[in-house]
Amino acid sequence: MHGFKRLTIVALSLWASGALVSAAVPWDAVEAGRASIETIQPVGDLAKRTAKSPKILLVGSSPVVLGLSAKRIESATGLPTFNLGVFGALTFFPEYLEKVEALVQPGDIVVVSNPNWIHSLDAKLPTGCISSFRLACLRWRPRPMPHLIEVIRVLSGRLAVDPGVVRDGAGDAVVVRSANTAATIPPLPFDGSISDEASAEVRQTVEVLRAKGACPVIALGPILVDPREREKWLKEQSATEARIAKLGLANATISEGLVNTDRGLFLDTYEHPAASERAAWTDRVIQRLVSKYQSPCAGSMAKAVVSGQPS
Repeated sequence: MHGFKRLTIVALSLWASGALVSAAVPWDAVEAGRASIETIQPVGDLAKRTAKSPKILLVGSSPVVLGLSAKRIESATGLPTFNLGVFGALTFFPEYLEKVEALVQPGDIVVVSNPNWIHSLDAKLPTGCISSFRLACLRWRPRPMPHLIEVIRVLSGRLAVDPGVVRDGAGDAVVVRSANTAATIPPLPFDGSISDEASAEVRQTVEVLRAKGACPVIALGPILVDPREREKWLKEQSATEARIAKLGLANATISEGLVNTDRGLFLDTYEHPAASERAAWTDRVIQRLVSKYQSPCAGSMAKAVVSGQPS
């Protein structure tokens, strides 16, 4: 009897310890991030195997998945194009970018859109939490309470969340399921969100890609704002553009169409473009890439023409 009680106490202690660890460790965010990266593995493998060079890589979080079309860009530029955007990348963007770097070759064009440049997310996973797990990962706190919901998910075996998107071989979204409607989307509140840190983060990203011999393009995706705060956003956008221009990236930054007040341009959140805005944002990227006077990647585009690919 005493042995049974002792065994019971040990078992309960182990369970309680496991529950506490589950409550402290951001399993949901980590597993969702790992699942998101796995979804683009086939696209990444295809991009890595392509014999054509240069190629175009679309890099970013969910706005890139839903808001840019690799096929449209490939058709317009004649360059192989792959949508490598992943849902939730804004919470682990530096680590995600490291994984993308492995696919970048000299001469490639890398179109990057990081939502944190527009509205910096406070709760970000430290680098390394997706590939492995370190004590630093415990700092993740998107909510003030412990991760009780995540405990339930851990115990039930359900960790990753289906984003409701089906993607094709190039990584483009071809089926999008959404429970929300445009009428229910709250706008992004203005709180000086385009921080002074944005230009520093842009510079760091650009330096990383240029070190790989690639041509970086910064694409600021559309956001939905309150009409009463539109002028504040436009003023902050101009200030951010000026800071980035000082880095010598004026032509490499696509910010047209950033500030919007029309809910009909969005799918289910203030940064997820609907189909019409997806086409418009994609066209803005195409126009800059093929521009005779403004293209930041004229060298890579010229190689496409020389190699016999359609321009």
